[in-house]
Amino acid sequence: TGRADRVVGTTALAGTANLTADPAWELPDGSGTIEAIVFQSETAPFNPCLFSVRQTPAITRISLHASANGTQLFFWNGAQAAVWDTPVSTIGRRSHLAFVFDADTVTAYFDGTSLGTQNVPLGASFGLPAQIAAADPDGLERLPGSLDELVIYEDPLGPETILAHAT
Repeated sequence: TGRADRVVGTTALAGTANLTADPAWELPDGSGTIEAIVFQSETAPFNPCLFSVRQTPAITRISLHASANGTQLFFWNGAQAAVWDTPVSTIGRRSHLAFVFDADTVTAYFDGTSLGTQNVPLGASFGLPAQIAAADPDGLERLPGSLDELVIYEDPLGPETILAHAT
């Protein structure tokens, strides 16, 4: 029906964690939605990671980032990146972010509004650890700030649902 009926992961942890990812977190069929409330407290010396299923920069399924200055969002699949400009900086403000994966495309949402769709599929690797607010198990690209209400859906959420969650 186009709506997600099953949540496959949710947490309120902040900071790096070398979590054993549930296979469903890897969105094995190539579709699903990852959303969270993010507060980036300051400019970072790198593009801070929000959530990743990744071992090293080259072994990646999912790596979601904000830019160092909070004006862009990124999805890195280990080989290529999708980049979106945000309407305002994520620094010093609470932002609802969502990434919808469907048929080798990814759409980013900022506070319930679509920033556009790009043709970047999920990475090819499976069986990797998951991190919250960091890019790898060693805390690479740690988010300065906090991340809450991280939810992983096994299906792509529609724009109306994402807007409802953001509001």
